[in-house]
Amino acid sequence: MTLSVRYAGDSYKYLLRSVTTVHGRAGSSPMTRYYTAEGTPPGAWLGAGLAGLGAGAGLAAGSPVTPRQMERLFRDGLDPVTAVALGQSPHVYPKPGEGESRRRPVAGFDATFTAPKSVSVLWALADTPTREAIYDCHRQAVADVLTVIERDVARTRIGTGGVAQSTPAG
Repeated sequence: MTLSVRYAGDSYKYLLRSVTTVHGRAGSSPMTRYYTAEGTPPGAWLGAGLAGLGAGAGLAAGSPVTPRQMERLFRDGLDPVTAVALGQSPHVYPKPGEGESRRRPVAGFDATFTAPKSVSVLWALADTPTREAIYDCHRQAVADVLTVIERDVARTRIGTGGVAQSTPAG
């Protein structure tokens, strides 16, 4: 897994160019498609935080991320479904005083889960049932890692000046 910071403002545009775009998968065999595919597979909504979005309608786990949802969440700090503000705008920071550096608000993190090359090659050479089993294992591994991140790693700052840490759900 690689993890990249996504700052509030325009950094979401990188994600618009990759995870919200359906890229073609050319070729007739699974192995040909694997080696000739371009781009990144479309992104999907995952995690415990989905339960608090969409005012009851929510986002279904595994549903594709749309460009509009991405803009609402990362550009505007809004619920991706209802467009209701999610707390204080991440763009609001006091201007730095003398000798202080400019602070860049973090809107989120881009977590990329990549199977080891040996697993990718096994998937490319496998028959359809085996390929589906490998993919199911990969998705379960991603879900397990996200559970650990949500429970033990992810924190946000709250309070005046962001002095207190809290779990994002708390």
